[in-house]
Amino acid sequence: LGDRDGNLWATADGEGLCRLNAMGFECAREVEGLTHDVVRSMFEDREGNLWIGATTTGLHRISDSKLATAFGPLDSNSVRALAQDRAGTIWAGTDGAGLGRIVRGVLQPYEYNDRLGSPFIRALHGDADGVLWVGTIVGLDRIDTDGAVTGYDKADGLPGAIVFALAPDGAGGLWIGTSTGLARLSNGSVSALPSAGTHDIRSLHRDRSGRLWIGQRSGLQCLHDDRIDDCGAATSFVNTSIFAFHEDADGALWIGTSKGLARMRDGALVRYTEAQGLADDVVFTLLDDGAGNFWTSSNRGIARTPKADFDALDRGMIPRLRPRTFDKSDGMRASQANGASQSPGLRARDGRIWIATVRGAVSVDLPRIRENTLAPLVAVERVVVDDRQHGSTAIGRLGPGVDKLEFHYAAMSYVAPEAVRYRYRLEGYDRGWVEAGARRTAYYTNLRPGDYAFLVSAANNDGVWNEQGARVAFSIVPHYYESDWFRALLVLLAVVALGVAYRMRVRRLRVRERELTRLVEVRTDALREANAALMRMASLDGLTRIANRTTFDAALAEAWDAHAARGVPLSLLLCDIDEFKAYNDTYGHPAGDAALIRVAETIQSHARGARDLAARYGGEEFVVVLARPHDEALATAGQLLDAIRALGIPHGTSRVATCVTLSIGVASCVPGEPLAPEQLVEAADRALYSAKRAGRDRVASAPPLAIPA
Repeated sequence: LGDRDGNLWATADGEGLCRLNAMGFECAREVEGLTHDVVRSMFEDREGNLWIGATTTGLHRISDSKLATAFGPLDSNSVRALAQDRAGTIWAGTDGAGLGRIVRGVLQPYEYNDRLGSPFIRALHGDADGVLWVGTIVGLDRIDTDGAVTGYDKADGLPGAIVFALAPDGAGGLWIGTSTGLARLSNGSVSALPSAGTHDIRSLHRDRSGRLWIGQRSGLQCLHDDRIDDCGAATSFVNTSIFAFHEDADGALWIGTSKGLARMRDGALVRYTEAQGLADDVVFTLLDDGAGNFWTSSNRGIARTPKADFDALDRGMIPRLRPRTFDKSDGMRASQANGASQSPGLRARDGRIWIATVRGAVSVDLPRIRENTLAPLVAVERVVVDDRQHGSTAIGRLGPGVDKLEFHYAAMSYVAPEAVRYRYRLEGYDRGWVEAGARRTAYYTNLRPGDYAFLVSAANNDGVWNEQGARVAFSIVPHYYESDWFRALLVLLAVVALGVAYRMRVRRLRVRERELTRLVEVRTDALREANAALMRMASLDGLTRIANRTTFDAALAEAWDAHAARGVPLSLLLCDIDEFKAYNDTYGHPAGDAALIRVAETIQSHARGARDLAARYGGEEFVVVLARPHDEALATAGQLLDAIRALGIPHGTSRVATCVTLSIGVASCVPGEPLAPEQLVEAADRALYSAKRAGRDRVASAPPLAIPA
């Protein structure tokens, strides 16, 4: 059979499959799944796949894989590290089978593996002198061009046994990253750097300025001028494994980590993760293919992402990164890549990309990668209504009472059917496309009555979408109570009910308004009475229950203005209980309080006029405002003196009398400017002191105050 690529395929019973092309004639007796079988027929489909019918193992497909995997007759084909030497040979370090060369796509064992310190290899580096450096789990091996092997271990100065990372130091030496620290090999001698404070180093990179970037299992540090620093971004990589570095021509440094891809440029750090569209948060390998793409690997496969997407995402020109992932359908024997050490991938000098996986080394020959431009055919296979399959995909009218709808769809793409991706939308319900990935069923529940159309589209393994897709239109019939006339009737009934309710509500509100008005009036009266009581309480002395000092001050000012306006005299009596301190000391304060109350009541009884006021002035002092002339004030003072004596309150320690007595000062004036109320109080106070000096228990009068002419 001749295919579209110029290959001639031939087979013979039990002899396997052969191919003839410009490169020659080759046969393979063992094709996976077809070993020693008898081929009866061959056919090439429109996508370029070769289909083979075998007698016992059924139908097989051979595709033109995008990726090739170097595999070999080794005890372990799990490749952990890759390097290219000066001669162009690709070397692969395996996990348990030592070192291997890749020759014509086959991983062949290195003939001197028994000279290496360990068959478990973690890092490789080929230098300009043709020396191959091999990092293993027990130290570092140097393989010279003549095959001689020199080993270095902890006894030679390595800080740790496991060598994960290797990088040239720019002076003919080698930086060595181990499980417990950093070392430098120069002139055949190893020296550890205990001052680095680093451990479990997984990657190293020396940038153009000579700074050494040290990627650790948990964090990032830098070495520059023999000093360790945090690279200006250590806090951004706490509890983060650093696996890979790539320095762009513009000076941007890209860092592959266990938590996505980071870019440091002009002192700014930007991170990209699966949330921004990155293929995987773990980045074992980070390679620039020179054609505008980054190639990354993880334990979920290999991905190619256009570098321009990162800047476009930063500027808001695209919503997400657009990686193309590769897996077993593209030629890999296993999707899981290896990493967590310095060199799980490389870009060879011929431009090929090599990536280590758990089953061989995958190579990417960029010129040979052909995109699948054929959009897959897509169809809606069946529709399930309320868990029962509908008789046809031409649904028509459904309901009433539909609860669940399922749309089962599929696309036909033989190149990589497992890589087909779907998206769908329900017109009349979904606002946009729903990205379904590989899922082939769409579910909808409790859709409202109306007209709908289900659309589904599919993309092949290279992201080419069938833009036309498949479409299924249908309607959901409403129940009678969901119809327009029924809704209109409900609206009319609601309007009538609202009108009736409104009238009843207004009536209740009016009744309530009258009740509230009455209640407000009652409570206002009660509040007025309470306020008046509070005012009275605030104006009275707490003990004697006559006016307090504040009330006196206000009453005097008010009386002063009123008498000044009428030009009539105003008098003031200032009273003091004689020897009251001695009374308290002799009889106690409770008896003193009782005496004050009786004296206050007596003084209050002599303030008989409508404008008269008796008040407690302070302690045992009282004051009386009298709207009377001076002679009447003197008479009232004499009467008050007699009334206090008549109380007969015993006072055995008084030097004045055997009972409680008063001393009274009297002052009077006709208010007017420039006189002030305080002058009247001062005059009464002077008269009071005159009475006290004269022997107490008496009245003393101040000369009448007069307005200067």
